[in-house]
Amino acid sequence: MTSNHTRNPGTPLDLDWVMGAHINKSAVERRTATLTGRRTVKKDWQAAWLLRAITNIDLTTLAGDDTPGRIHRLCAKAKQPLRPDMLENLD
Repeated sequence: MTSNHTRNPGTPLDLDWVMGAHINKSAVERRTATLTGRRTVKKDWQAAWLLRAITNIDLTTLAGDDTPGRIHRLCAKAKQPLRPDMLENLD
């Protein structure tokens, strides 16, 4: 079967913008050194970050050996990503 669609030719790779980027290495090193010592996220912000993380859960499967049980669990996770008690605590 022949396709009537024209293939997108793409664009040539141009690394000039990457090579032209500048960073302040000492500032980056100072910032990264503080990350491990920071406190955990608390209260309302913790809930916000939890909900943000849930929106990023990958609910796709690329395995060719999926069983009906695996697919059922994946669909159940998509329908109810949070336990009911956690959802209730979030109001």
